[in-house]
Amino acid sequence: MYAELGEALDLEANDALQALAAALRARSLPWVRDVVPALCGIALHFDPEHPDLPDSIVESLRSVIEDSFKQAGESGRAGKLVELPVCYDHELGLDLQELSGVLGLSEDEIVRRHSDGEHKVLMVGFSPGQPYIGGLDERLALPRRAAPRTRVPAGSVAIANAQTAVYS
Repeated sequence: MYAELGEALDLEANDALQALAAALRARSLPWVRDVVPALCGIALHFDPEHPDLPDSIVESLRSVIEDSFKQAGESGRAGKLVELPVCYDHELGLDLQELSGVLGLSEDEIVRRHSDGEHKVLMVGFSPGQPYIGGLDERLALPRRAAPRTRVPAGSVAIANAQTAVYS
């Protein structure tokens, strides 16, 4: 089951979504296999054969989500701080020179803006373990490449739209 909480990325709404996911996981419902937050919604994967599965799954999940929202609002969201070292050298920072020209910023200014501030993982997806990270300086927000690379080395850091991604 998937519950959509919005149509556009909103960092405050995503905070609430992450808190909801934590509250749902904390409930440890035996028939819920996984809780997967996305940018604007949340998926609950359940075991259709589990003996404790409620008869009215939609109504039960609606009630569970509403109760968990209340719990999430009371507890807030605890996060884990991770420092991610990034190498911006030309050998690895393949697009840095191009970004500088497009954005009208020096390469040093791009590095400063990208590495300053606090970024938050909004969701994990696309490929296993790939985080989509919000908190990007809005001056660095650019659309995705018109012709994506067919191979991207693991650990590469990319900017697309208003997010940073780290390739798994």
